[in-house]
Amino acid sequence: MATTFLPNERESIDDCHLRYYKFGQGPLPLPAFGRPAYLREFAHMAAVGWTGVGGKIDWNCGGSLIWENYILTAAHCAADDNAVAPDVVRLGDINLNDDSDNKYAQQLKIVEIIRHPEHRFSSRYHDLALLRLERNVTLHDTVAPGCLWNDEEIPFPSMEATGWGSTGFGQAKTPILLKVSLTVVQKSECDQHYRKGDRGLKQ
Repeated sequence: MATTFLPNERESIDDCHLRYYKFGQGPLPLPAFGRPAYLREFAHMAAVGWTGVGGKIDWNCGGSLIWENYILTAAHCAADDNAVAPDVVRLGDINLNDDSDNKYAQQLKIVEIIRHPEHRFSSRYHDLALLRLERNVTLHDTVAPGCLWNDEEIPFPSMEATGWGSTGFGQAKTPILLKVSLTVVQKSECDQHYRKGDRGLKQ
């Protein structure tokens, strides 16, 4: 692992990848939810895949590069419905069905999956896992680790979620990396809607 990595001084919540590389290249626009998304906009995003018969890969999960050889993902992505573990990740590729951006992509094998020790597949709690890659990624402005938020509070009214998942209930997965803005809900409001107890949230 690298001994010197990311400068600690933060200018904003969006400047993470800029603290790695400032090549000054223009963005490459692609559509996402009617808003522009850029190849270099979410350089930490990784597609998590399962290699099937004939070499076809099903990209059924997403994750975030948080170190040169570690992906943070959901623990429920540690196995599919047939208890088969994912074996590959792909970074730097925002359209999994289009070869036009393949020159920026990096595809690596997963060599170890580390689930949260308290995670259970029957529960949605502690839904975190780390995927260790076969080697370090090649850092670039299209592939760079994201920054984990260390502060206790989030002083932002909204944030963006990204992924290749379903665009709606009952809808098929999209091969294009999409983004959506989400409003931050305070804990006090959550407590009003999701009460704790036997029939509510346990935590």
